Amino acid sequence: MDFGTDRAETPLRPLLRRREGPGRFLAPPSRARGRTREHQDTAVDKGDHYVLNGSKIFITHAGVGEIFCVTARTDPSAKRTHGSPPSIVTKDSCDLDEAKRVGIGHASPAELPKNRGVLSGKKEDKLGWRASDTRELIFQDAIVAKENVLGPVNNGFRQFLHTLDGGRIGIAALSLGLAEGALDECLHTRPPGSSSAGP
Repeated sequence: MDFGTDRAETPLRPLLRRREGPGRFLAPPSRARGRTREHQDTAVDKGDHYVLNGSKIFITHAGVGEIFCVTARTDPSAKRTHGSPPSIVTKDSCDLDEAKRVGIGHASPAELPKNRGVLSGKKEDKLGWRASDTRELIFQDAIVAKENVLGPVNNGFRQFLHTLDGGRIGIAALSLGLAEGALDECLHTRPPGSSSAGP
């Protein structure tokens, strides 16, 4: 965790280490063609907290996850790269029975208070990587305390880029591994007697 205060991070560190309440970073807004800087989600300032409304699409672990770093517009009139501070939001896993069975993946309300109004949508029926729990994350008048805001209000876009830089390395490694596995499988399942030596 790079940008949070000790007050915001301290309760989360042991949970993340024990894999209770797995966490995700959420940048993609809905209906914005995947462009990180074009937010349609809103965060209305209510004094000591924000009220979030909107949704994020194609979020890994949106159902089973319990800790999320989300972004929303605090000032609709601000420049596209301003007024979108990341905030920590929490919810219960959608699969409490399985989390209880395996002993990880869920933090009790005493350990991790949950935000009202944070919901997960239907699991996406994807062509590949089907083991990943990919869903929409929905905010319906979700209450987020200002102490859960990460960094200055106008510094959010820089934080997005910093976080995505690290994520891209993992995605590149994953893509290379999948491609290598697909090639190995093709070579292994080539029909007997095939004379094709090309790629």
